[in-house]
Amino acid sequence: MKYAVQSLTNPVNGCNIGMILVLFILLLIVSSLFINNGFNPELSITDSRRFTLINQSNFNLLQSETSGRFEPPGPPRGNVIFPYSSYYYEVLYAPGITNTAYANYVVRTGNISRGYIDTRLENGRVGTSSGWSVTRLGSAVITYSINERILTITNAP
Repeated sequence: MKYAVQSLTNPVNGCNIGMILVLFILLLIVSSLFINNGFNPELSITDSRRFTLINQSNFNLLQSETSGRFEPPGPPRGNVIFPYSSYYYEVLYAPGITNTAYANYVVRTGNISRGYIDTRLENGRVGTSSGWSVTRLGSAVITYSINERILTITNAP
């Protein structure tokens, strides 16, 4: 008795159906990671971007208020960025929308207030820029510079 063995290989181009199935499954997995499903736009593999505040001044920066689209759970209340240290914020990122967060600080020496600085952190849509901006500065003792998502605070000259 002879048995016929059927191959899953296409005789025309030698393409294996199993390989096509594996590639299709990989395509579905990758697509689900990068495409917004519409039900929860915050779930994706690239769901936030890091913003860095570098305090190169002699003053404490007391975080007085935060709001907006920070990565949950958000920055802690009353956070202090000490002189010559840094702090990282995570702001939500979704390719189709702009996410904005706000962080305001009181500039302090010990218990003495020396002014304030209010900032905006913005993650732009695909094709637009993301970065820090200073919306108000009410202090003569500090100055700042911005390089995209890095805000550096220094002593005023």
